[in-house]
Amino acid sequence: LALASERLRRVACGAGFTLVLTANGAVLTCGDGEVLGHGKSLDCNVPRPVEALRGQAIIKIACGERHAAVLTADGKLFAWGNSFDGQLGRTGLYSSPISVSFTDVHEAASAAFDPSF
Repeated sequence: LALASERLRRVACGAGFTLVLTANGAVLTCGDGEVLGHGKSLDCNVPRPVEALRGQAIIKIACGERHAAVLTADGKLFAWGNSFDGQLGRTGLYSSPISVSFTDVHEAASAAFDPSF
């Protein structure tokens, strides 16, 4: 998919990867394959759609250093990437988007501010 033919709404950058939100709500990624959301760890030099998000009305995108998150028009939060420190509300490495509940996010934030959590 060539970006030249797309209207872009937002761009976000992490460490070695980029997210692009198109005007029609598609999310494309390129860069270091570990955090692209394509389900496998292959580097990608040309932006590719995150197929797992197809059909979702994405309105916001964000990147951390090694993780990414998107918000849908109906309030769903999806995230992927490196969550070894609980950035996604649970620990591990997620190569495809996972649904993140607000309980997960609250618990991750609580743990970040309270070392005894």
